Amino acid sequence: MVSQAMVEKLALVTVEHPHPYNLAWLKKSQKEKVHQQCLVNFSIGEIYHEVVLCDVIPMDACHLILGRPWQFDRQTMHDGKKNTYSFIKDGVTLTLLPVNPNSRTSSLSTRGG
Repeated sequence: MVSQAMVEKLALVTVEHPHPYNLAWLKKSQKEKVHQQCLVNFSIGEIYHEVVLCDVIPMDACHLILGRPWQFDRQTMHDGKKNTYSFIKDGVTLTLLPVNPNSRTSSLSTRGG
């Protein structure tokens, strides 16, 4: 999912969602209609670049949520104790690390390949 504010700020092109649906967990006692999608091109560090089709939703928590479909497609492994996600891309194991409280940015480590 991608925030509507980010889509607007970056002037990303949206398309109508082929199967619009309601989300109830975004705001208490209020449903939000998801009716648009957008291709989002993003990178993490210098190594990982991705284009993901995201549902556009109004949210304040963050700009981009890589949810279960992304995790499934990339066969990610979650380490709950370390709060990391690892997956293999082009023969290289990539690990998404949690946000560093000093820099307020997440990082990526690589292994192999």
